[in-house]
Amino acid sequence: MAKDNSNTTIITYSDSWQISNLEKKTILTYPDVVTAVHWRYQRTRTATGPLIRNSEAVKMVEEVYGVTEVIFDPTNFIPFANLTNANITGWVIASVDMDILTKTLTDRVSISSI
Repeated sequence: MAKDNSNTTIITYSDSWQISNLEKKTILTYPDVVTAVHWRYQRTRTATGPLIRNSEAVKMVEEVYGVTEVIFDPTNFIPFANLTNANITGWVIASVDMDILTKTLTDRVSISSI
């Protein structure tokens, strides 16, 4: 017998990074060296399906704020004007345990939706 999925609620997660602030200073002869990144990591849990009130998606959002110290390395220096969001986010991702961060926020959005 085929399973009736008409009452199934679908849960999806999406993540986003926001760079809030960059601390910078001159080191040796290198101007505007980033020494710290202030960031937010946000996880959104979206529930959709026929059992959701008014058939609208229900979103729960949790975020964590952090500051990552950046160690100056003249062999890998990127001038401030050439920095991209991918460069900066890469520094943060390399410094945090993404498994723990993601699990913590997943747990929070799951609890807040009960």
